[in-house]
Amino acid sequence: MSAQLAGTLQGLKSLQEAEAVLAGREPSERVFSAAEGGPMREDVFRKRVWTPLLRRAGVRYRKPHSLRHTFASLLLAAGGPDQILYVQKQLGHHSPEFTLRVYGHLLPRGDRRAVDVLDDPTGATGRNPRATAAIDGGVTV
Repeated sequence: MSAQLAGTLQGLKSLQEAEAVLAGREPSERVFSAAEGGPMREDVFRKRVWTPLLRRAGVRYRKPHSLRHTFASLLLAAGGPDQILYVQKQLGHHSPEFTLRVYGHLLPRGDRRAVDVLDDPTGATGRNPRATAAIDGGVTV
C-alpha cells in the first residue's frame, strides 16, 4: 500500500472513531464494516461503497478484483524484472514463475532507452563518448 493511500485510510479511520465516540458506541476495527461493526459482505461493499465510488470518479464499472491486476501491472511495468519477486509476494503467488506466467507480458521488453544511450555523442551517460552525432535532420555520420 502506498504511503498516500495509507494516510488517506488512516484519516478515514480517525474520522470514523471520532464519530463513534460522539455517537456513544465502540468504533469498528475495520475501515469498511457492516453497521454492527463486523466484516462487510462483498455484495454490500459493492453496492454501498464500490459502485458509488466508481460513479463519483466517472469510471466505468469494473470488479474490485481488477485493482489487484492493476496493482501488479503498474508495479511490473514501472519496476522491471527486479519487481517480480516483490509482486509475487504481494499477491501471495506460490512462485515467481506463476507471477511471470500471468503478468510477464507487461514487463518492459528491450528497453529502448538502454540502446539509445549508445547514440549519446556527449558521453554524458558515461557509456559511449565516441558515438556519432546527428546532423541534417537526424541522419547520423
